[in-house]
Amino acid sequence: QGALRVSGNLYIGGNVDGGVDVEATGEIVINGRMGQARVTSTGGTIRVQKGIYGTRGKTFLSVAGQLQAPVVEEAEIRAGASVISETISNSVIRCGGTVYAMSGRGMIVDSEIRAADSILCVRIGNLAGGRSRFSIGYPPSVPESWERIRTELATVQATLDKLWTPITRLRRKGSRISEAEQSLLDQLVEQRDLYIERRDTLAAELRTVNKALDRKSKGKIRCEKLYPFLDVQIGRLTEEIITMEENCNIHVEEGGLFLK
Repeated sequence: QGALRVSGNLYIGGNVDGGVDVEATGEIVINGRMGQARVTSTGGTIRVQKGIYGTRGKTFLSVAGQLQAPVVEEAEIRAGASVISETISNSVIRCGGTVYAMSGRGMIVDSEIRAADSILCVRIGNLAGGRSRFSIGYPPSVPESWERIRTELATVQATLDKLWTPITRLRRKGSRISEAEQSLLDQLVEQRDLYIERRDTLAAELRTVNKALDRKSKGKIRCEKLYPFLDVQIGRLTEEIITMEENCNIHVEEGGLFLK
């Protein structure tokens, strides 16, 4: 119960559940299951021998190295290296290496995964439907920043466009402008200048991120069977796959995104 902090490796003989918070600087081995809990390894690996059966928003794992669990269900994971599992479902994963689901059922379904390298599995999705979202080939923070900056930039530009109309209308009054209207004009111009400054800052940030995305990616998604629906992002390239496919090797080639 409560919180546990350990310097070094940690072996837990049973289950981890009930909202506990466990942290170790070395390797963590959980011999049972993991449920609603937060488990962190700041300098090692995490192995959950009987699987992660979590609850969305209440099950978190953060690991500097590799995470291993036969089942990952309803969990949020941040892994510095790779993630190895047999079944991944309804989970959110940010991985600094490759996500593997190659043994057992080898299935990934209804999950959002951002992997700096690749995603390798037997099957994506199932006949019941659902949707997964994969981003590969770049450190997760890079495409996330690209999406965030572009969204904020669009919002800032839309606000600037709205400010121009009242500013133009008030300026046209010239010497006929009242004191109250002049005060309003001054406020609008001040707001406009702040938004212009923010727009320029975001544009500079976007150029930096674009340079990172211009680096050629060797990331790929490999699977024997792919069921609809899958949203794929590799750098600035995106694709929605709405058909059933077999023997996929999704990758970038000559500036395009290919399924085979």
